[in-house]
Amino acid sequence: MTHFKTLISTHVHSRTDLREYRCEQGTICSNNFGSKFVGISRYPADPLRSMLTHMIRFFSIALAVFFCLNTAFAQGKDQSAISEKWQTIWNQDQRIGYAHSTTQRKTIDGQKVVLTDTLVSMTLSRFGQTLTIRQKLHQEELADGTLLKMSSILENPPNSRTSLSGIVEGDEIRLRSQVAGNEIVKELTGMQGVRSSAYPERFVEDGNLKLGKPVQIEVFEPQMGMKTTIRIEYMRDIESGPDSGLREVKFEQSLPGAANIETIVYCRKDWSTQKVVSPLMKMEMREATAKEALEPIGEQKIDFALDTMLKVKGLKNTDASKSITYRIAVEGASPAEIFTESNYQTIRKLSESEIELTVTSVELPSLTTDKHEQATVGEEYLQSSQFLETDAAIIKQLAEQGSETSHPVEVAVGLKKFVQGYVSDKNFSTAMATAVEVAKSKAGDCTEHAVLLAALLRAKKIPSRVAIGFVYSPQHQAFVGHMWTEAWIAGNWFPLDAALGNVGKNCGYLTISTSALSDQGNAPTVEFLPMLHLLGRTKIDVVEIIR
Repeated sequence: MTHFKTLISTHVHSRTDLREYRCEQGTICSNNFGSKFVGISRYPADPLRSMLTHMIRFFSIALAVFFCLNTAFAQGKDQSAISEKWQTIWNQDQRIGYAHSTTQRKTIDGQKVVLTDTLVSMTLSRFGQTLTIRQKLHQEELADGTLLKMSSILENPPNSRTSLSGIVEGDEIRLRSQVAGNEIVKELTGMQGVRSSAYPERFVEDGNLKLGKPVQIEVFEPQMGMKTTIRIEYMRDIESGPDSGLREVKFEQSLPGAANIETIVYCRKDWSTQKVVSPLMKMEMREATAKEALEPIGEQKIDFALDTMLKVKGLKNTDASKSITYRIAVEGASPAEIFTESNYQTIRKLSESEIELTVTSVELPSLTTDKHEQATVGEEYLQSSQFLETDAAIIKQLAEQGSETSHPVEVAVGLKKFVQGYVSDKNFSTAMATAVEVAKSKAGDCTEHAVLLAALLRAKKIPSRVAIGFVYSPQHQAFVGHMWTEAWIAGNWFPLDAALGNVGKNCGYLTISTSALSDQGNAPTVEFLPMLHLLGRTKIDVVEIIR
């Protein structure tokens, strides 16, 4: 499917914008794909900010599966003309955006090729602030869905434009990504015959499904930068109720380290799509006219951040606790596979859907600790990367400005305090930026604090990584999405939270995953995926608090 699109921070308000969009896509496809590549994608991530907004990124991941699903059904039966389709996007019966797609079949270099362009735009509310996100995706494929070329563009004002493009040659796909002016090229193997993410929908529309006989299709997922599997099953003909006369088709996309994401498509008898529903995110896409789709978004009555918190009772003074044990139950997923263990977090599996998770408070080592004791850490935790530009002059300058000492404990604490004060514009509207972008803008929330601190630590030769999970918010009596930094000191990882000002492990932090944000590692999107399966289906109880 054209799933997991990264949504962009600008909004299309008119047909003029749409003409510009088509022109950009046409230019990208016709001029930038041949033997030469142009600048290409950041792997984004996305619900909540300062500790809350980057959950919006995770939300966008789930929505992308769902958005592309419907937009790809725009193909139509005309084999030569450009067909287009508009949809409105709804969250619990509140309109929050639109999707627009065009599809054209052409003959290029003697091959019959299908070209699909998709634009998605949404406006969401989190804690009273508005975030508008937008994404574009172009794909070229053969009639049987075999992927030839793709490009994905993310615009992230005030940060730089980022993009990903790729071309398949035999068993390999050559990817070029560009983030904040930093470009890397990767080649992935095992791509012989991989389909475009738009193909599964066309497969359905062409009437290829049989009742009760599922099929599986391997597709290349642009935003995760990897091959994934889509399972499609024609479930039933609906004979009564508001959807009477429609066919129900289930799409299930397998994801690394996370439960599958399910999307339900409701087709008419001719297999054209009436609507698409995402049970996970309570989202729906409905057919619309261009006028309906482009109507301004009204006042947002649903606050997404508040709606996606993980509520918990009986929890207080997490920073004064030595350890806290939580019982976590997740409907339809295995929490033992979602949460991770570390030197401060352990898991006891109670059943397939329930665990006891114990978080232990840890403090940074004393100043007498041998500062060189870090033999087992991997090189990726010291290397410069697209998100952590350790070698950049501004990063080196800020690292020296933030800490003039040499002892790793003093350096870590000093840089945490420095970043906490340096990022002065604590806003909910910055999408995930690189360390250099944060250094220049001095703006952002938890993700921006985390990447800047990680880069400064590496510039001072202290290995670092980011941690992704949840933090307890006393104000809301709930866990909310969060990212923080960890420093490798004296043979262990120690948490540093520049956004909230915490040093060491507070028992109110629940870790889902950690990442070096390496250019050769998983896209950040992949690290965030498990969080999606906790939203709306998780119960957390406090079992024991040790003061």
